[in-house]
Amino acid sequence: MGALPRENTLSTYLYCLGLGGDDDGEAGAGAEAGGGAAAAEVALEEVARVHDLLYQPTEKTLSLRIKSMVRRGDPAAAERMLDQMPGEKKLRTYYPVLEAHCAQADLGPAFRLYKRMRRAPGVILNAELYSILLAALAEGGCFGTDAGPVPGAEELGYDPPMGPGLLDGILSEMAEDVLEIPASCADRLGRALRAGHGTGGEVKGGAPAEGPGPASDSDLVAGRVTIDGDSGECPRTGATLRLIALDRGQRAQLHDTLLDMANSQYDIYSEKLKQRKQTVENEDDGYARRELLGFSNWMDEREGEPFTAIVDGANVAFFGRGIVDYQQIKMVVNGLEDMGERPLIIIPQKYAHRKFHVRRGFIQELNEEAMAIVEELEEAGKLYKVPKRCLDDYYWMLASVSDQTNSRNGAEIDVTPNNGGRWPGLRPMLVSNDQMRDHKLELLQPRLFRRWVSSFIIKYGFAPVGDDESDDREVSFLPVDLFSKEIQGNPTQNGVTAWHFPVGEWDENERFCIRLPKK
Repeated sequence: MGALPRENTLSTYLYCLGLGGDDDGEAGAGAEAGGGAAAAEVALEEVARVHDLLYQPTEKTLSLRIKSMVRRGDPAAAERMLDQMPGEKKLRTYYPVLEAHCAQADLGPAFRLYKRMRRAPGVILNAELYSILLAALAEGGCFGTDAGPVPGAEELGYDPPMGPGLLDGILSEMAEDVLEIPASCADRLGRALRAGHGTGGEVKGGAPAEGPGPASDSDLVAGRVTIDGDSGECPRTGATLRLIALDRGQRAQLHDTLLDMANSQYDIYSEKLKQRKQTVENEDDGYARRELLGFSNWMDEREGEPFTAIVDGANVAFFGRGIVDYQQIKMVVNGLEDMGERPLIIIPQKYAHRKFHVRRGFIQELNEEAMAIVEELEEAGKLYKVPKRCLDDYYWMLASVSDQTNSRNGAEIDVTPNNGGRWPGLRPMLVSNDQMRDHKLELLQPRLFRRWVSSFIIKYGFAPVGDDESDDREVSFLPVDLFSKEIQGNPTQNGVTAWHFPVGEWDENERFCIRLPKK
């Protein structure tokens, strides 16, 4: 028409053509199948090209043009266009180019692009992308013991640049980026490995790894296995899965993050009270952080024996009751002490008073027996009362990673296997049935949160209440995980690393297992 549309007009038109279907500018749900979808794709590309001629290219318009080049079978040209893209690029921009290189078995370009993506700021590689790259390399026979070097692998730092060593190198990187894989990726990798090793590519990765017993050195293992829940041993490879705990730096990160979260939560709570026209005590900045830091310092400076078990007192007291039941806390304390542990109970201050609000309109009054338990725990130094309007969750979470500097005095308090009856694992253990859904996303990276939960959390349960509620009930504990639910490689007797992948749709102890044959 000869009109010069404004930039925002073209951007809006691009959105309307794609109907916002997947935020990638693909033809949306409104585009009809067949010719309608193809026409929409052509229109998207043409409008993107016009936009880039008239104005500065954007990530959105260049992504559309890159996808168009990939569809025309020219991933090399698409990759050259990546260099024109301003600013940070997203995974969705790289993804179709890498997928096209792999589909055409251009392993050198695919490998170089993969490494470029790993170095790119803001790009987090996912399980699907890794499975595409690994499947292409596996089908090309790159992981065999007699394979030649993959083009570009040596320059990119892989030593060796082929065979099982190359697989170990890539999977080590994958383990840094990905926690678990979907079943579709397990199927893809299983088929590709079997095809590359000439053992039939039609068997799905979700199928059991062949054979009921240990695999021979010459066998390829690429399938589903069930890890022994008591030993952590893989029945096919003999590898033992391990519990991957937080290192010292990660524990410090958790500690500092909790301090910041405590302040943020207190500010939000105070603002809600103001909106309700209620009085806000301790309104000074940093109150909640200062109180939590004081608790942290107390844990480090106190004398006596170090605590080996931290009890989420409110969680135990309310569990299955709806009111504060100190008998349940006493049962947990007794059960832990019978196991040789030294517990600390952390509970909100108000629940240690004679009377307190449990919920709106209901006030609970503790009886003499309950008050006696409170006094007994307090006199024994086993009770810590969290200050008013501070969230107790942050206190028991922080206690689990406290150094307890003075009380430990350099001594190791973790428990090793075959110790004479105590549960092996890290100390202090953390006794709670809290799912921590409120904290999970903002607390840590998913990997670090999962490691923390796996390393410290002890679940508990009580026998049903009998006719006489005063009767003692048995308390049971479920120990921490024996092995981590994340991708990990472990040695086997034949010297080849066995890799185990948690799969989202499979059972808790099931893993997709890869172990290459030994020459």
